[in-house]
Amino acid sequence: MTPSTKQRSLVLTYSPETDAINIHSVSTSAVAAVTATALLAPVFLEEHAHALNDEFARRLGAGLLAMLAVTNPELKPFISTTASPMA
Repeated sequence: MTPSTKQRSLVLTYSPETDAINIHSVSTSAVAAVTATALLAPVFLEEHAHALNDEFARRLGAGLLAMLAVTNPELKPFISTTASPMA
């Protein structure tokens, strides 16, 4: 990473008010305090041979939706993806 490039993280939220899934791009340093004590579900790229392909993206997306639905149960009826672990 070059010195002029600031590291960013993504925060995924659901807004019932707007009925939207929001993806926020934020400074990694800005979320460091929150992520230090948050639930961590790592996806190790080596376990997937660093193949960031369609199947990887599908499984990652399905997992993110499932995690989002844990605290937003109103989303559950809309999710029709096949549950399969990333590992």
